[in-house]
Amino acid sequence: MSDGLRSIGVPAFDHNERPIAAVSSTWRRHHHRYEADHVRDILQQGAVRLTAAVADHAPHAHGTDGAQDGAQ
Repeated sequence: MSDGLRSIGVPAFDHNERPIAAVSSTWRRHHHRYEADHVRDILQQGAVRLTAAVADHAPHAHGTDGAQDGAQ
């Protein structure tokens, strides 16, 4: 932890529910336009969208080999 800074991070997951990335933010403690809970909620929404995008591109979404229909 650094003096005067706040940080929040939330995980994003792959199609097997394993953490694969994090969405985070760091800001100066005295510059608090938003409360930490609000920032966390926004980051969580981004992590949910990232998780959904990864799941949409998982191999099981297009077949066993990961190729899209018609792709060779």
